Amino acid sequence: MAMDDVVKDLGYAVIGLTLFSGLMTGRAQYAASRDLHRALPGANLNVRVDSRGVFGMALGQAYRVRIDGSHFGTATLPFALEPGGGPTAEARHLQLHLNDVVLAGLPVALLDADIPYVRVDAGRALFSGHLTLRSARPGTGIAVITEEGLAHFLASTRPQLTDVRVSLGDKGIAVRARTGLLLGMADVEVQAGLVVRQGRYLDAVDARVTVGGREVPTSLASRLMAVLNPVLDVERDLHLGDWLYVTGLVFQQGSVTVHARVTIPLRQKEERQ
Repeated sequence: MAMDDVVKDLGYAVIGLTLFSGLMTGRAQYAASRDLHRALPGANLNVRVDSRGVFGMALGQAYRVRIDGSHFGTATLPFALEPGGGPTAEARHLQLHLNDVVLAGLPVALLDADIPYVRVDAGRALFSGHLTLRSARPGTGIAVITEEGLAHFLASTRPQLTDVRVSLGDKGIAVRARTGLLLGMADVEVQAGLVVRQGRYLDAVDARVTVGGREVPTSLASRLMAVLNPVLDVERDLHLGDWLYVTGLVFQQGSVTVHARVTIPLRQKEERQ
């Protein structure tokens, strides 16, 4: 075979692989978008798949699957692992970037997550258009919660409190509300630190409870704090105990950023298709 013919055949092969890689990229985006919109009807979502190199998707290798969304509510996150056999494709990063969402009743200004080395069922994605996750390594994530969002959450989950207002800053929280938990209806203020406990709870600690600027007795303060704490329970309130292990809090004026380790859980048997 002449050298020109070899070069020509190589050129055809490169073009073929490039086209096939592009086809696989489009198919992966379609599968991910279809399943996400089915799990989150009405959500404003955009899915982008970036191939790992020119031929990456032809070889079952994506660098990143990025999901952007905003302005929707959901009771949970729409992913779960379904271990199984067969050929798989890999995404080096599965990234979530969500703005202004309500997660199980908690308004979240920003939710970012990066989950590495996610393997999906290649056959199902290619032939049935479904994105089935087979395995993934633990990743990291953050959630930004504003004063207004936390006040809304506390008001909706603590019927004993009305007219709830929250201030965040300087590694602490201030909650102002009207309640009948003390001696009759009163306007109370709680100033406390906010800490992580056992990766699951956000607790108000070292609290100072006042009415009209005067500190109330410990027995009455304890009654109020029993209602307030935990301020947030990842399992009870968000049903994300299998997903998130909170590792720290970073305070800004007007908001707190919750840092967590993120693990995609196994799908429950009754949920499997």
